[in-house]
Amino acid sequence: MSCVALRPVRSSRAEWLLAGGCLLLWANQAWATVVPSGSAAPPVPVHASTCVEHVPEGKTRPELIEHFPEKMKAGYAEYLEVSIEHGRSENVLADANYFSQVDDIKGLEQTGFILPDPRGGVAVKSSKTVKGDHFLSKVQIPFVALPSETKQKDLTLPPISIQVRRANGETMTLCTQPHPVKVESPAASTPDAKPHANPAFRQQLEEWTSLKQAVKIGGIGLLAGALLAALAWLWFKRPKRLPPPAPPRPPWELAFEELTELKRLELLRAQRYADFYANVSDTVRKYLGGRYGYDGLECTTREAVSALRRQGLEHQTFFTIDQFLAQADLVKFARLTPSEPECLTALREAETIVTATLPVAQPVAHHEPGPQVNLPPKGLGGASS
Repeated sequence: MSCVALRPVRSSRAEWLLAGGCLLLWANQAWATVVPSGSAAPPVPVHASTCVEHVPEGKTRPELIEHFPEKMKAGYAEYLEVSIEHGRSENVLADANYFSQVDDIKGLEQTGFILPDPRGGVAVKSSKTVKGDHFLSKVQIPFVALPSETKQKDLTLPPISIQVRRANGETMTLCTQPHPVKVESPAASTPDAKPHANPAFRQQLEEWTSLKQAVKIGGIGLLAGALLAALAWLWFKRPKRLPPPAPPRPPWELAFEELTELKRLELLRAQRYADFYANVSDTVRKYLGGRYGYDGLECTTREAVSALRRQGLEHQTFFTIDQFLAQADLVKFARLTPSEPECLTALREAETIVTATLPVAQPVAHHEPGPQVNLPPKGLGGASS
């Protein structure tokens, strides 16, 4: 576009505006000739390395043997291997915590590299072996290239500081060499790479924690309830302790009751004199066995008399018992039928024998109750002194 020269005579405001537009158009054309259209903007300077070597005075700088691949894929970790030969009293500071705090590592993002998180499984590795009178330490530092573009790009790994701690506490700082590397796309090995299709649909299941807890608590409750029920069943089914039996009644009480009962029976009115006499005899025999500790019904008259003789009874009492047992044997074994008066006499003699052999109460202190002696009922006589 060309501009026509304006006439300086009688110039109006429009003419001045036209002259300004022509001047701007000329300046734009002049800039286009200097910077061609479509050319990239001048590169922005990247962060310079902050690694500064420090070798103590009088100390020879150890030689570093470095290795870093010339090609790597974006997003993949590669190791910078550094070998250092140093003295036995020196140690190379190399671990994940150390390298995450070094200044030149913090500025890696501006150069397109990062130090991966050691929790992901890729961490700094170090080893030390003996080499003559020195140590050979080998340090492997992982780096991940993350260029700003996905296409192939050239990056440079800046110098990384390696510090060596000496025996006197002084630290020696060594810097690695910059390593140019060609970063390729992760899909560079596949020509005309195309994105994969989405994976097949998978049903998403939600974990029902409240139901799991409810089932767990319910199961524990059922087990506890079953256990308690079993314990209760065992408790109620346990063998129960029977109450202690009642103390045996004294033999003289039983004898008096049986003799009294014989009076109520109709044996005499029915003229069953032998049966009445046999019952009176059995009552006396059973009483004497219980009173003096032998089987009165199974022992013979001779055995009973021998047992009673050892008891130290009074002569009259012993004689009465002996005569009574002998008369009873005549009725029982000689088939002698007694009369009614003889039956009543036998009944009185039986009451006399029981009364005469009652235990005598022993005198005791006034503050202790004495043993109870069951006296015979009224009408059956009293104990002899």
